[in-house]
Amino acid sequence: MRILLAAFLGMLLSGSVINPGIRQLLGTVFPSPALEYLLFFICTYLTFEGILLLSRRNKAGAAESPASADAGTASQSAELSRLRTALEEAEARLKAQHDAAEAGCDADAVAKEAVIQFLSLLQRKARFVDFAMNDIAAVSDQQLAAATRIVHQGCSEVLVEYFSIEPVFTAAEGTKAEIQQDFDRQAIRLTGSISGTPPFNGTVVHRGWKAERVTLPKPTSAQAPETAVIAPAEVRI
Repeated sequence: MRILLAAFLGMLLSGSVINPGIRQLLGTVFPSPALEYLLFFICTYLTFEGILLLSRRNKAGAAESPASADAGTASQSAELSRLRTALEEAEARLKAQHDAAEAGCDADAVAKEAVIQFLSLLQRKARFVDFAMNDIAAVSDQQLAAATRIVHQGCSEVLVEYFSIEPVFTAAEGTKAEIQQDFDRQAIRLTGSISGTPPFNGTVVHRGWKAERVTLPKPTSAQAPETAVIAPAEVRI
C-alpha cells in the first residue's frame, strides 16, 4: 500500500513537470513550492518504507519455511516412534503367550511323569499294577488273601516313605460333627439328605485323607508320551 501511494504521488510530481494542467492543479493545492518538496519527500519516504516492509516479510517467510519443515519432520518422527512402540508391545505379548504355552506343555509333561513314577513305585514295592490288571476270577480266596498282604505292605511302604498323610477329620468315624458355613468343599463331601444352608449337623462316615507332604523323587530321564513305561518287561537270558 505504501509503495502504491508513493507511486501515485510520484506520478503526480512527474506529471506536473510534463503536463501544465497537472502543474496548475498542484499549484492550486500546494501554492507554496516548499509543499511540493514536502510531497516529494513523503513520496521518497513511502517508497523506502514499502521496500523495507517487503524485505522484512520475505525474511519472515524464509524463517517460517524451515520451521514448518522442522515441525513436519518432528511429527513424522513422533509417528514412527509411536509405531515402533506399538510393534515392540505386540512382540512382547506374543512372546509372553508363547512362553505361557510352552510352560503349560512342560507342566503337563511333569504332571504325567509324576503319575507314571508313582505307579512305578507301587509296582516295584507292592506289585500293585500286576494285582489290578490280572484276572483274579480263577484265583482262590487263600491265594488272593496272600497276594493282598503283599500289595498292602508294599503300598503302605510307598505312602509312608514319600507322603505324610493325615486324616481330614480328627474325630473318629461314627461321631457327630458340625459343618460350618465356610467349610472347605474340596476337603468335605456332604451326603444324605441336604437342604437349606450351613451350618449342618451330621455323622462322620469317613474321616478323609490329606497329604501334608509329598516328596516323590525327581524323574531320572524324560520319556516320550507314547513310551511311558511303568515297569519294564523282564527277559531271562
